[in-house]
Amino acid sequence: MPTSNRVGYIRKRARLDFEASRKETDPEKIEFLLRLAATQLDNILIQAQHLTEISKLDLTPIKGIKNSVSLDYEEDERHHS
Repeated sequence: MPTSNRVGYIRKRARLDFEASRKETDPEKIEFLLRLAATQLDNILIQAQHLTEISKLDLTPIKGIKNSVSLDYEEDERHHS
């Protein structure tokens, strides 16, 4: 469930990385860049899966339970002070 912003970022990043290496002719460097791209793609797919799983969680705080998830940073700081 990647957002449109995330998709746009990934496309832009891939294009910039490709353009930066467009004129590369060293076979070893090209092989390295291809392996790096494959690793980055794996990471993106894992992140997308993780974000999809997180988006399905019910993060509604449970009244009276101190360890419930709070998305409010200031509220967290007040509780930890």
